[in-house]
Amino acid sequence: MRKRTQLFVVAVITVLGVVLAYESSPPSQTARAAAEQLKTARFVSLGGSGYAGGISGAEDSLFTLLSSHRGAELLCDVFERGTPEAKAYALCGLHYIAPQRFERYAGEFAAAKLKVQTVSGCIGGEHDSAEIVAALRTNAFEGYLPQRKEIEDNRRKHEREKKR
Repeated sequence: MRKRTQLFVVAVITVLGVVLAYESSPPSQTARAAAEQLKTARFVSLGGSGYAGGISGAEDSLFTLLSSHRGAELLCDVFERGTPEAKAYALCGLHYIAPQRFERYAGEFAAAKLKVQTVSGCIGGEHDSAEIVAALRTNAFEGYLPQRKEIEDNRRKHEREKKR
Protein backbone atom coordinates (compact mmCIF):
# COMPACT_ATOMS: atom_id res chain seq x y z
CA MET A 1 0.00 0.00 0.00
CA ARG A 2 2.84 2.39 0.83
CA LYS A 3 4.38 1.81 -2.61
CA ARG A 4 1.08 2.69 -4.28
CA THR A 5 0.88 5.95 -2.35
CA GLN A 6 4.43 6.86 -3.34
CA LEU A 7 3.69 6.07 -6.98
CA PHE A 8 0.53 8.19 -6.84
CA VAL A 9 2.42 11.14 -5.33
CA VAL A 10 5.13 10.89 -8.01
CA ALA A 11 2.45 10.77 -10.74
CA VAL A 12 0.66 13.83 -9.34
CA ILE A 13 3.91 15.79 -9.07
CA THR A 14 4.84 14.83 -12.63
CA VAL A 15 1.47 15.93 -13.99
CA LEU A 16 1.67 19.22 -12.07
CA GLY A 17 5.17 19.79 -13.44
CA VAL A 18 4.02 19.25 -17.01
CA VAL A 19 1.03 21.56 -16.54
CA LEU A 20 3.19 24.28 -14.98
CA ALA A 21 5.77 23.98 -17.76
CA TYR A 22 3.05 24.32 -20.39
CA GLU A 23 1.42 27.27 -18.66
CA SER A 24 4.71 29.11 -18.31
CA SER A 25 5.88 28.44 -21.87
CA PRO A 26 5.83 31.36 -24.32
CA PRO A 27 3.46 31.48 -27.30
CA SER A 28 4.59 29.82 -30.50
CA GLN A 29 6.37 31.71 -33.26
CA THR A 30 3.30 31.13 -35.46
CA ALA A 31 1.04 32.74 -32.87
CA ARG A 32 3.36 35.71 -32.39
CA ALA A 33 3.51 36.23 -36.17
CA ALA A 34 -0.29 36.04 -36.38
CA ALA A 35 -0.59 38.69 -33.66
CA GLU A 36 1.81 40.99 -35.51
CA GLN A 37 -0.15 40.55 -38.74
CA LEU A 38 -3.47 41.14 -37.00
CA LYS A 39 -2.24 44.42 -35.50
CA THR A 40 -2.16 45.91 -39.01
CA ALA A 41 -5.70 44.91 -40.08
CA ARG A 42 -7.33 47.50 -42.36
CA PHE A 43 -10.89 46.12 -42.34
CA VAL A 44 -13.01 43.68 -40.35
CA SER A 45 -14.69 40.79 -42.11
CA LEU A 46 -15.81 37.53 -40.57
CA GLY A 47 -17.03 34.74 -42.76
CA GLY A 48 -15.56 35.77 -46.09
CA SER A 49 -15.14 38.94 -48.07
CA GLY A 50 -14.73 39.99 -51.66
CA TYR A 51 -16.34 38.52 -54.73
CA ALA A 52 -15.17 34.96 -54.07
CA GLY A 53 -15.90 35.05 -50.32
CA GLY A 54 -12.25 34.51 -49.41
CA ILE A 55 -10.96 34.57 -45.87
CA SER A 56 -8.81 37.62 -45.12
CA GLY A 57 -5.32 37.36 -43.67
CA ALA A 58 -6.54 39.16 -40.56
CA GLU A 59 -9.33 36.65 -40.06
CA ASP A 60 -6.87 33.79 -40.47
CA SER A 61 -4.64 35.45 -37.89
CA LEU A 62 -7.56 35.73 -35.46
CA PHE A 63 -8.25 32.02 -35.70
CA THR A 64 -4.60 31.16 -35.32
CA LEU A 65 -4.67 33.12 -32.06
CA LEU A 66 -7.93 31.52 -30.91
CA SER A 67 -6.31 28.12 -31.36
CA SER A 68 -3.03 29.07 -29.73
CA HIS A 69 -1.51 28.71 -26.33
CA ARG A 70 -1.63 32.16 -24.71
CA GLY A 71 -4.11 33.35 -27.32
CA ALA A 72 -5.92 35.65 -24.88
CA GLU A 73 -2.67 37.38 -23.92
CA LEU A 74 -1.76 37.89 -27.55
CA LEU A 75 -5.22 39.27 -28.31
CA CYS A 76 -4.79 41.78 -25.47
CA ASP A 77 -1.52 42.87 -27.06
CA VAL A 78 -3.26 43.23 -30.43
CA PHE A 79 -5.92 45.38 -28.79
CA GLU A 80 -3.37 47.61 -27.08
CA ARG A 81 -1.14 48.12 -30.14
CA GLY A 82 -3.31 47.56 -33.20
CA THR A 83 -5.40 49.57 -35.63
CA PRO A 84 -9.08 50.18 -34.80
CA GLU A 85 -9.90 47.19 -37.00
CA ALA A 86 -7.34 45.05 -35.15
CA LYS A 87 -8.92 46.13 -31.87
CA ALA A 88 -12.30 44.95 -33.17
CA TYR A 89 -10.86 41.55 -34.10
CA ALA A 90 -9.15 41.30 -30.71
CA LEU A 91 -12.42 42.07 -28.93
CA CYS A 92 -14.20 39.45 -31.01
CA GLY A 93 -11.66 36.85 -29.98
CA LEU A 94 -11.62 37.93 -26.34
CA HIS A 95 -15.42 37.82 -26.19
CA TYR A 96 -15.20 34.19 -27.24
CA ILE A 97 -12.24 32.91 -25.17
CA ALA A 98 -11.77 35.43 -22.32
CA PRO A 99 -15.02 37.24 -21.44
CA GLN A 100 -13.50 39.04 -18.43
CA ARG A 101 -10.77 40.51 -20.59
CA PHE A 102 -13.36 41.43 -23.20
CA GLU A 103 -15.24 43.45 -20.58
CA ARG A 104 -12.04 45.21 -19.59
CA TYR A 105 -11.42 46.48 -23.13
CA ALA A 106 -14.97 46.81 -24.52
CA GLY A 107 -15.86 49.93 -22.55
CA GLU A 108 -12.63 51.63 -23.55
CA PHE A 109 -13.19 50.79 -27.22
CA ALA A 110 -16.83 51.93 -27.24
CA ALA A 111 -15.98 55.20 -25.51
CA ALA A 112 -13.15 55.96 -27.97
CA LYS A 113 -15.69 56.46 -30.78
CA LEU A 114 -13.30 55.11 -33.38
CA LYS A 115 -14.35 54.46 -36.96
CA VAL A 116 -13.90 50.84 -38.01
CA GLN A 117 -13.82 49.77 -41.66
CA THR A 118 -15.86 46.63 -42.32
CA VAL A 119 -16.48 44.37 -45.30
CA SER A 120 -19.47 42.09 -45.66
CA GLY A 121 -19.33 40.07 -48.85
CA CYS A 122 -18.17 42.63 -51.38
CA ILE A 123 -19.74 45.62 -49.62
CA GLY A 124 -17.55 47.89 -47.52
CA GLY A 125 -18.78 50.07 -44.71
CA GLU A 126 -17.78 52.04 -41.67
CA HIS A 127 -19.04 51.52 -38.15
CA ASP A 128 -18.51 53.31 -34.89
CA SER A 129 -16.56 51.34 -32.28
CA ALA A 130 -19.62 51.44 -29.99
CA GLU A 131 -21.62 49.65 -32.72
CA ILE A 132 -18.95 46.94 -32.91
CA VAL A 133 -19.09 46.39 -29.15
CA ALA A 134 -22.90 46.25 -29.26
CA ALA A 135 -22.78 43.61 -32.02
CA LEU A 136 -20.27 41.56 -30.04
CA ARG A 137 -22.42 41.78 -26.90
CA THR A 138 -25.38 40.31 -28.84
CA ASN A 139 -23.24 37.31 -29.80
CA ALA A 140 -23.51 38.20 -33.49
CA PHE A 141 -20.41 36.13 -34.27
CA GLU A 142 -20.72 33.33 -31.73
CA GLY A 143 -22.30 30.86 -34.17
CA TYR A 144 -19.52 31.31 -36.69
CA LEU A 145 -16.51 31.31 -34.36
CA PRO A 146 -16.74 27.72 -33.05
CA GLN A 147 -17.08 26.33 -36.57
CA ARG A 148 -14.13 28.31 -37.90
CA LYS A 149 -12.05 27.52 -34.79
CA GLU A 150 -12.69 23.80 -35.28
CA ILE A 151 -11.47 24.08 -38.88
CA GLU A 152 -8.32 25.86 -37.69
CA ASP A 153 -7.71 23.32 -34.92
CA ASN A 154 -7.96 20.46 -37.44
CA ARG A 155 -5.63 22.22 -39.87
CA ARG A 156 -3.01 22.70 -37.15
CA LYS A 157 -3.40 19.07 -36.03
CA HIS A 158 -2.72 17.86 -39.59
CA GLU A 159 0.32 20.15 -39.85
CA ARG A 160 1.75 18.68 -36.64
CA GLU A 161 1.13 15.15 -37.89
CA LYS A 162 2.96 15.89 -41.15
CA LYS A 163 6.03 17.02 -39.19
CA ARG A 164 6.26 13.69 -37.40
